[in-house]
Amino acid sequence: MRDTFGWLLFRVIGNSLKFPMTQKRSDECLQPTKMWKNKILILGGERSMKGYKKLMDIVAMVEKTVLVVTMILILVLTVGNVFSRKVIHRSWSFTEELVVAVFVLITLLAAALACREKGGLVSLTLVTDRLPKKLEKPSVILITVLSIVFSAILFKYGMDKVLTQLANGKRTFVLNWPEWIFWSFVPIGAGCMILHLIEYCLDVCFGNKNDKEGK
Repeated sequence: MRDTFGWLLFRVIGNSLKFPMTQKRSDECLQPTKMWKNKILILGGERSMKGYKKLMDIVAMVEKTVLVVTMILILVLTVGNVFSRKVIHRSWSFTEELVVAVFVLITLLAAALACREKGGLVSLTLVTDRLPKKLEKPSVILITVLSIVFSAILFKYGMDKVLTQLANGKRTFVLNWPEWIFWSFVPIGAGCMILHLIEYCLDVCFGNKNDKEGK
């Protein structure tokens, strides 16, 4: 009986001594696991940001190429029409129709590119410049949300007109092109504006490390 009692007492004491050390070791094992999870989430967010930034760089490059081509097209058509009217005494009647439509595309794509940079678009900074540093990000978020709402309304209106023109099958008077082609410039420009507004907001809120390293 004494041996049995001593053995039980030894087990109880041993378990009471081992328990806190085991709990401590388990806590120590859990802490690195949580740290690694946080690091993985941070790295995943940075990779997503870099991926989105690369995508926006590609979109911006396409937009700039379209702007260059359309500006050259407008220049050639305008100068050619003036030359033809003054020298040959024949007017290119299609130029006005085409130039007006292309100007819509140029305006919206240029506005979308301007959304990428601070102060790119015309804005009233009388209030935002006087705000404290802590309110800079909330103000940018608010402005971005309002701008996205406006762009979304513009996108919806443009898509409604495109679908209507597709259903009616209407064509332009001079070129006899489908009118939905020209109306498609509105949702295209509005969609690009939404993408670049989100890009600028993310850059302000989370910081663009690539730009900082380049500087």
